[in-house]
Amino acid sequence: MLEKFIKFIKEYIFIAILLVYILGFIVINSYIGTYQFYQTEILNNLYLIAGMQFMVFIGIYYFFVGKQFIYGDKWINEEILFIECKSFICISVIYVRYLIEIFFQSSLATIVFLSIFIEIKFDKYYSFLAISFLFLFFFDITNLDIKFKKTKFFLETTFKLIAIYFFFKYCFYFKHTLYVFSLYFAISIYITFVIYILATYNKTYERILFTVFMGLLFLISIALSFGKYIYPNISKKYGGGKKEIIKIYLKDNNVYNGYLILDTNIYTVIKDQETNKTIKIINDNIEKIIYN
Repeated sequence: MLEKFIKFIKEYIFIAILLVYILGFIVINSYIGTYQFYQTEILNNLYLIAGMQFMVFIGIYYFFVGKQFIYGDKWINEEILFIECKSFICISVIYVRYLIEIFFQSSLATIVFLSIFIEIKFDKYYSFLAISFLFLFFFDITNLDIKFKKTKFFLETTFKLIAIYFFFKYCFYFKHTLYVFSLYFAISIYITFVIYILATYNKTYERILFTVFMGLLFLISIALSFGKYIYPNISKKYGGGKKEIIKIYLKDNNVYNGYLILDTNIYTVIKDQETNKTIKIINDNIEKIIYN
């Protein structure tokens, strides 16, 4: 098993790095494109950093939400067996609960990403999740979940609905939350559409090829949106594009005050505070930079 995994890594590691690099290139250019400037350098470590951030963004989605789609049918069947009810009303309730689970996991994924990369604290949300977890954990260790199956099902659904309410009431105060959640929701809509198409129509070679092609286009569109709306809010210590005020002293005695947009080995790009214009400065012409 280990040998097969190592062989798989060796075979596809270059393709994986290349994909991350290309996605990073898209993210960076989408970000700086908002300042009417585009990056044309082929080799730049920023691409790899931005690409890895984007892949973490996708990875968090998969861990919390994506698996709900992959194992959705299995989860629904297990819930039907667990509550021991196969009536139309019970099955309908379980499907509604499944939708609630998708929203809950999407909100959780959003909070996790924002907490790591944008450093926003959601104390009330975390407190409620902790209390809910302890309560349901008590149900599990005392075997009350076996004795009162429908009660546990109702409590879990209720807790998750309240968590979603807290998310929309308190967390949507931050615009970053809207950006991240919207992209995660868009991914969920697209996956639902793909599942419907593949389940409804014959899986011909042409249809699968077309689905893969459209998937790549969709991934590029998500990367463009990530670069425009999310990357500019990621902390600089993670290699993000969060605004940082700097003062640049040039060797010809000119001084620029503005927001740092892009910093490469060859040049620095800022948005000048006085003229509100994007300025590209060759690093060899810079005497010193003061970060505020």
